[in-house]
Amino acid sequence: KKINLDLLPNKEHGVYFEIIELNYLLSTFKLSEVCELKKILIEKSTIFPNYLLEKTDIFCLVLENKLAEANLLNSLLKDSEVSADVTFQKLFEYMILENKDEINLTPINLINSKDLIFLYSAMLRINDLPLTEDFINIDPLNLSIPVILSDSTPMNIRIKAANKSFSDEVISSESLSALYQSADFNSKQFNNPETTIENLKNNNELIMAFYYQLANMQIFPEDRLKVIIDYWKFSKSVGLEKIAYSITKNIIDSFTPSTENSKYSMQIALAHISNKNFTEASKWLNISNELDTSKSELEYAKFLIALN
Repeated sequence: KKINLDLLPNKEHGVYFEIIELNYLLSTFKLSEVCELKKILIEKSTIFPNYLLEKTDIFCLVLENKLAEANLLNSLLKDSEVSADVTFQKLFEYMILENKDEINLTPINLINSKDLIFLYSAMLRINDLPLTEDFINIDPLNLSIPVILSDSTPMNIRIKAANKSFSDEVISSESLSALYQSADFNSKQFNNPETTIENLKNNNELIMAFYYQLANMQIFPEDRLKVIIDYWKFSKSVGLEKIAYSITKNIIDSFTPSTENSKYSMQIALAHISNKNFTEASKWLNISNELDTSKSELEYAKFLIALN
C-alpha cells in the first residue's frame, strides 16, 4: 500500500503487487473490494497471467446479476484461451444456474493453476460449495479459515485446516477443540471404540476428533486417563502430539498426582511441559518411580523444564 506502483521502473513489478492485492481480497472474501479493484485494473489495461483479471471481471458481473454481459465476456474468454480452464467454466456455469437444488457439482480435486486458486475459492464460497485439500496445501495461512468455516467441506479436511491454523497460531486451542467436538459420531461408534478407530484407519484427523470426544465422555477419572494416554500415543505416531496435549489441557489439569496414576507420570509431565505448565509438570515428575520411568527420561523432562 505504501508503494507507488506507477513509479516502479519495471511495469512487471507493479503487476506482481497488484496480483498479490487482488488475491488477498479474494482469499479474505472481500468481494466488493475485489470488484472495485478489478475496475481500476481494467481501466489501466493491466494484463494478468491465466486471464485472472478477465475471469474476475466475469465473476463480478455474475455477482451484480449482469448475466448477459457475463455470458458474452465468457464466450470471448473461451475463444481467447489456448487451453480451456475447465475449473472456471464449471464454477461459472454453476453460478448462473437458476435452480441449483438438484445439481450435484463434480468435486474439484485437481487445480491446474495456482495463480487462480484464490478466485476459485471465492467462487466456491459464494455458492456454499465444498473446498478441497488443494487450498490448504497451496496457502494454509490465508485459505485455512475459509475451509474451517465451510460446512459443505468434509470434516476431515476442515480438521486438517484447523490443525495447520493452530500450528501457525492463527486459531486458539479452544476453537480447535470446538471443531473436534463438532465432528459427527454415533453411539454405536462410541460403544465400540477399537472397531471405530480401525474403521477410520488412514483418516488421522477424524481419529483425533474421535479420541477427543471419547475422552470427554468418560465418567470415571481412571477411564478418562486411559483414553487420554491412548490418545497421546496415537497423536505422537502421526506427529500431532502438541495438538493433543493442548486440547486436552483442561482434562489433564483435573488429574492429581497419586500412587495410583504414577505409572503415567512421565506422559502427563510431558503434556504439562508442552502446555508450558512447568509447576504441574514438576509435581508429576516427583512421583515417578524407577519401574515406570528411566533415569534418562527423567533427566530429559527436567532438562526441558530448565530450558524453558
